[in-house]
Amino acid sequence: MNDSRPLLNSEIKLRVSTVLNRDTKSYGKQFLCDGKEETCWNSDQGDQQWIIVSFSKPVKISKFEFKFQGGFCASHGQLEYIKQTDTEKKYTKLMDFYPQDINSEQIFDVDQIEPSDNFRFNFVKLTDFFGRITIYNFQIYGNEV
Repeated sequence: MNDSRPLLNSEIKLRVSTVLNRDTKSYGKQFLCDGKEETCWNSDQGDQQWIIVSFSKPVKISKFEFKFQGGFCASHGQLEYIKQTDTEKKYTKLMDFYPQDINSEQIFDVDQIEPSDNFRFNFVKLTDFFGRITIYNFQIYGNEV
């Protein structure tokens, strides 16, 4: 999959677990992949945070990328997907990933066997005591099927 391309754009449906103080104008999901260094998604407090990405067509992911704010990141995450053949639309774990507590871009390779149009990034363990997370950049690379 050497010809993978960025898949996130303004037409992709994103959902997030929470937004800091419900202030979506300042910290909402629209800032996850806007390409601007000065904007971010900032979650509110909580035990577990997540991002759901819904595509209009099935895709195969080759890698994904996050840029967290140090001190407000995940130390353990899980990528899940809904199998196209699953009539119950339940999430199946695809992989675990372990980000570092740093401010730099972090890239995670994915070995996805079957395509899907729905993915969930669960942030299982967070570095912030109150369970907040801050992401300045998020991108998924792959191909439509």
